[in-house]
Formats: sequence, C-alpha cells, structure tokens
Amino acid sequence: MTSFSGESSLIANNCDIHTTINNYHRHPPGPPSARDKVLHLLAPLAVPCVSWDAFGRAICHHDTRQAIRKALVAWREDPMAHPVRWIHGGVGTGKTAIAQTMAKQWASQGCLAASCFFSELCKDASSTHRFHETIARQLVQILSFPEHSLHLLRPEEISKAGWAGIIAALEKSTLPCSPMVIIIDGLDVCHDQNKQIQLLGEILGSARQLKGSLKFLICSRLEPHLDKVFDKFDEDISYRILLEDSKEENEDLRRFLQLSLEPVYKHHRKYRTMSKSRIDAWPSDEEIDRLVKRANGQFLFAATVIKLVD
Repeated sequence: MTSFSGESSLIANNCDIHTTINNYHRHPPGPPSARDKVLHLLAPLAVPCVSWDAFGRAICHHDTRQAIRKALVAWREDPMAHPVRWIHGGVGTGKTAIAQTMAKQWASQGCLAASCFFSELCKDASSTHRFHETIARQLVQILSFPEHSLHLLRPEEISKAGWAGIIAALEKSTLPCSPMVIIIDGLDVCHDQNKQIQLLGEILGSARQLKGSLKFLICSRLEPHLDKVFDKFDEDISYRILLEDSKEENEDLRRFLQLSLEPVYKHHRKYRTMSKSRIDAWPSDEEIDRLVKRANGQFLFAATVIKLVD
C-alpha cells in the first residue's frame, strides 16, 4: 500500500512538472487576424437557420432525381456553362430537396461557397434583410481573401455597397480552379416582392463578372415577377429547369413511393400487423399508380402519404 501511494504521488508530481514546463514555454495568443475580426463582426448579423446544414431538410432518395442531379454536377464542372441555373416548379415538386441534396454533396467535395434556404418556418429566414451578411460570413469561412480586401466584407461596408461590395471582394479573392456554387432556395417566400426583384437582379447582373469561377443555383416557384427579372438578362446568363408532371417525374415518384413503403411493409410483416390477404401484395402496382396520379408531380404529397401510412 505504501509503495502504491508513493507511486501515485510520483506520477502526480511528474504531471505537475510537465504542466508547469508546458505552461512556461507556451506563447501568449497573438492578436486576432483580419479574417477573424470580420467573422466576429458578421457573426451576430448572419442568419444561421438558412444554412444548408442548419436543420434537417428533406433530401432526394438515392435512387431518384438522378437525371437532374447528374445535369447539375456537369453544369458545375463546366467553366463555360451558364453561370446561373434556375430550378422552378410548383409547391411540393421537390425544389428544396434537390437544392439540399446538391448542397450536401458539394459541401462534402469542398465546392459549396455559400447557401441560403429561405423559409416561412423561421422568422429571420423569411426576409432578405440579412442576406448579404449571411452570405458574406459563409464566404469568409470558405474562401481565401487577401487581407486588403477583407474590409469590403465588414458590416458597415456591406450596408453601404450591398451585393456589389461582396462581388468586389470576390474578384480580389483567390478562387479555386474548379467552379464553386452559391445556392439560393425559396426566394419567393420572402415577404417583400420588391426586395426579391432587387436581390435577384443584383445576382444575375453580377454573374458574368466572376467568369465562371462562382456559379449560382436558384430554386423557387415560377412567380411572374421573378420570371420578368430573368427575362431582362441575356440567355447566356441563366438556364431554366422546370419541374413538372412529366413521364420522368412520375417514374421518380413511383420509385420514391416503392422504396419508401418497402420498410413499412417489412415492419408490419415482421410484427404481423398487416392483413394476411395483403402480405404478398402490398402495395400493389394499381395502388402505386393511383398515388402517382394523385401526387401530380408533388413529392410533398407522396412524402405525406408515406408518413401517414407508416
């Protein structure tokens, strides 16, 4: 017991010695960098709930939306492609799920520069009031800006120059050779239509300045006032993708329903909570057909049905 006590004391003393030595040689923290200062100033002004990873949003099932996802991958990788892709469609057609899926993929590959998912579910996310500060903070976190250009992204400068100031800073930054993407989803849910028009016009007007190094994926409903803004710019600026009730969309809906209902079927079969007459025939092809027809291109309808059935 005495030996054990002495050994413990020795270990404790050695730890104290090492701690003292380490503290003695540790240098005091230096002054914050210009980048850290800008991030500190932008932090209270940015809206965290609009980032792609802020809270759980639906993503595409791995076996659905393959065509549009491949097309978006090819678009990002092509420096000569249109700098803006506009995905539009009705409510529940899966615009946000596509945007969220691509944001997750591009973020994992290091080519997502920033994202903004507007939403009526969050008060701060249903307005463009802090859009510039929110995007600026993400850009500073991801990209490399020369110290002399960081002042353009300070809150007082952004309040004066707005989007033009952010573009000026981006033109002076070191952008990677492979194009990066800014995703803007749900602009149409913001309260002030005039603000929507102004912001969209600024983005489209600046898209050519970045020479393909930074692209924009915009997802929204096909609202007349947004359609008019796109019409004002040359066709080489943006390319439209319409999500509609088509054969391809219906096949995606069919796969989504079949793949999502399969675990429900297995669960109820395992616990014998399903009628014996349906055990080998659920859901039937006819039932899937009826659901696809009723969905009318709306993945939101299909997802709601799955939750209710489950």
